[in-house]
Amino acid sequence: MNKLEWMMALLYANNSEEIKGITRFEKLLFFYLNQKEFKKELSNFKYEAYDYGPHSDDIRDLLYTLRDNKIINIKIKETNDFLNSDDIDYDDISIRPIYYNKEEIYSLTNIGKQIGEKIKNKYLDFESLDKFKKKFNNLKLRRLIHLIYTKYPNMTTKSKIINEIFG
Repeated sequence: MNKLEWMMALLYANNSEEIKGITRFEKLLFFYLNQKEFKKELSNFKYEAYDYGPHSDDIRDLLYTLRDNKIINIKIKETNDFLNSDDIDYDDISIRPIYYNKEEIYSLTNIGKQIGEKIKNKYLDFESLDKFKKKFNNLKLRRLIHLIYTKYPNMTTKSKIINEIFG
């Protein structure tokens, strides 16, 4: 599948449950593609070590393209921190994302769900993506990042939050 199809598949999985935040979206996609050894697809995203672990410059742009084409909705929610206030016990503004007190929430439109259904039928092991999203999408972001940092230490080399994650 191509990059847009993978992103749509992730959004469609687990009954089209929304994904909260760009950091979570990037990490979920990275973690799934690595676990299932989709090395070619993963390399298409050009993930690299960055401030909060694995990051792909393409993902946010592609999400906005999907939004502009009315395939997904992006809502903005007020938040205290990208790790969520229940995940942290400190107020270190140096680890906050670009949108200091806002979080984007991604969900499919009706058109997006129709496209998602077609992608589901194209992808032979969609059930594993469903199970993955059900298990990891609602995990506290700090725990998701901890799992990724533990399993893929090469993605922590530029992390601004590694001490807080392993603290």
